[in-house]
Amino acid sequence: YGVGQAAAFLAMKRGYDKSTAELAEVAGMLHDYAKYIYDEEENHAEKSALCAREILRKIPEFSISEIDLICEAIFQHSNKKETGTFFDEILKDADEITRHKQRTKLDNVGSSPNFYDNNSYYAFRPWGKLNCRL
Repeated sequence: YGVGQAAAFLAMKRGYDKSTAELAEVAGMLHDYAKYIYDEEENHAEKSALCAREILRKIPEFSISEIDLICEAIFQHSNKKETGTFFDEILKDADEITRHKQRTKLDNVGSSPNFYDNNSYYAFRPWGKLNCRL
């Protein structure tokens, strides 16, 4: 749930309300769904958006407009070269942040005996030190 948590955090940090943060978290949780179902990278954003729509339609707590917002962001999340809606950009940024965090951890394994416990380590280094640790 790393991308979901990062997306919720970014939404709140950017001043959006709790409801938007919750929707961002759902988008983050489902954004790569098709990668795991179909075990392939090609067109995973489009396939994940379709899968997410099927899943979310079955949950009455989501309105059609909320489902559209989530699914559009999932559909667009691999299109990093173009700027989308504010919600698309939250998901794209959360995806990139967690990728950077994973690469940084993998690159630094063994560099410090307490690497994962080091409270001074922040995954968000490219964007500046934020007041949270993922």
